[in-house]
Amino acid sequence: MTKVVIIEKNANKKEVNVNVENLDIELFSQTCGFRKFNDFENHIIWEVEYEDNIYDIYLFGKSTGRANTENKYDFPPPVDELLFFGNCILVSCFHGTDIVDNLTITQWDNIYESLFGGFEDIGSQDSSEEDELENIPDELKTNEGYLKDDFVVDDSEEIELDGSNEEDTELLGDDDDDDDDDDDDDDDDDDDDDDDDNDNNELELETEAYIYSDDDN
Repeated sequence: MTKVVIIEKNANKKEVNVNVENLDIELFSQTCGFRKFNDFENHIIWEVEYEDNIYDIYLFGKSTGRANTENKYDFPPPVDELLFFGNCILVSCFHGTDIVDNLTITQWDNIYESLFGGFEDIGSQDSSEEDELENIPDELKTNEGYLKDDFVVDDSEEIELDGSNEEDTELLGDDDDDDDDDDDDDDDDDDDDDDDDNDNNELELETEAYIYSDDDN
């Protein structure tokens, strides 16, 4: 008996034993639950290496079928955009032969990861950043352990803004006083102009009176 992996249409994986020594497409179709193996065929052969050996992984299934029987499993490239119907089967053979060898779910999971290029460890980036900060002096880091920059202010640092605001207020007050002084000066100038006009009027009146008196004589 040889182990193969069935990919059910609901994306579940099932490991089954089949009595097979060489590739047998009709037997594989029956193992997937199809009564007829029409349109049941091999779609891809992945050449992989594991356990110090090279193997060919075959994917058998149907790419045509009825609605609502689509296989929901995400297969690796280059068949990741190909739509399958019903169950599919994964079979392992020794490289370059049709001799079937065991394929377990654990083996397929490892092969699956390698075919997708491996999965990035989410915590690796955070740990690398922490390692980079180990050699940074404490005075260049915040209390939380982050690197200080122009936009990060430590909680222990105080920003003095009140004094500058008071100075700005005083400056504004001085400007207002200067404006008031200028207004007072303008008023004084206006008063002086009025006095000059009055003096001139008085001189004109006196002159006119003087001339008038001469004519009478």
